[in-house]
Amino acid sequence: MISVKNTACAALLLSNLAFLAPLRASDEKATPEQLQELRAALAEGIAQKDTQLMELAAKGFGAANQKGAALEESVKSAQFEAALQMLQPAQRAQLEVWALYANAKGGVKDALKQIVEFTGVKIDGDAKAAMADRVRMLKLQLDLGRAANALKALSLLKYEGAAPLARVWLAGGNGNLADLGYFGTDALLKACADCLTAADRDAGLKELEGIVADAKYPFYIRASLCRVMTQPQFTGTVMEQPPEDVKKRFGEKIGALVDAMDQNTDAQLAAGLLNTAMQLKLDSVVKKFEEFANTKASPNTKQMLQMYMRFHPQTQAVKPPPAPEKGDF
Repeated sequence: MISVKNTACAALLLSNLAFLAPLRASDEKATPEQLQELRAALAEGIAQKDTQLMELAAKGFGAANQKGAALEESVKSAQFEAALQMLQPAQRAQLEVWALYANAKGGVKDALKQIVEFTGVKIDGDAKAAMADRVRMLKLQLDLGRAANALKALSLLKYEGAAPLARVWLAGGNGNLADLGYFGTDALLKACADCLTAADRDAGLKELEGIVADAKYPFYIRASLCRVMTQPQFTGTVMEQPPEDVKKRFGEKIGALVDAMDQNTDAQLAAGLLNTAMQLKLDSVVKKFEEFANTKASPNTKQMLQMYMRFHPQTQAVKPPPAPEKGDF
């Protein structure tokens, strides 16, 4: 049965079938656009296991005089597109971008242009609402995955325009990443950092430190940069450890960020920074978090921070229960 999602596609196919029918009795060929519509419909039918849509596409190929090797090629193309649609968004983004990267390395025309285009996606103005809608959420996840992979690819390609593209994201120019929480943003921010450090590591690190210290930048960006620059990150299947000098430089910035927190600071963001400080063994910064939790934090943020500090021996945010006295049992 044709799903609601496929109704428009099916209607377009039906209208094209009437137009393509005369071609069957002639040597005329369907236009590339018409064949692309048929392949797209077949791909969606395969991905959704929609037999009626697949049958419509098959009739369309017949009406367009697609047969033999040409038909096999069209079906293979639709099969590949269907496979992409059936992947998780993060997997699809990785496959798309790194195939383009390989093409760009080999000098294939327009591959680099497509990678650059992937970096310019705009986050939905109502990102929180998008997160509650599965279809919109999956598209958002795919867009962010493409942007993150594309920025990383551009940094490896030493593309001169990579740093300006990264700066747009860091300044919040492509949307408010804070609305997404940890939803795919860590890889994006790490890729932005890679773009800034690709040409000149020290100059890039200084620029990133400046962003963290500059109140004009979104607080979410500043705090998240400190976390992603000091924590291990997966690169493919390998856990990549940050250099010790980078961990030291950005770890030292966390204390100032705690001073800038208030009751409106996101609980998850604060807890992520606290966890980073604890892993880096920044005891004085952990004490700052304890003070923040007890004085300025919202009840929800305080509760979350106390849960983390329970495992830190140098804080008294949550006192252990008293030992039972003799005779209690």
